[in-house]
Amino acid sequence: MMTNPLWTHRKVRAAQTSLELFSTWISSRAGKPLQSYGELHRCSVTDSPAFWSALRDFTKVSGDKGSEPVLRGAAQIPGAAPAIAELTR
Repeated sequence: MMTNPLWTHRKVRAAQTSLELFSTWISSRAGKPLQSYGELHRCSVTDSPAFWSALRDFTKVSGDKGSEPVLRGAAQIPGAAPAIAELTR
């Protein structure tokens, strides 16, 4: 039985991913470090409107954010009117 993984990411490479950049950005914005993907996920489900608003700011999606979630369940994105032209670039 194999106990060692066939592949692991290099920390330098992982630090350059968009997910890590967003995690660092949202940590600085919130004033508290997110130490793991689990903490980022917890942030996304404990305060979904703020998380999705921050993601829209980070990715520079334009449009009206609104105040109510558009989708319920898997994702809750505040605002019903992202600029369609921005999403298709």
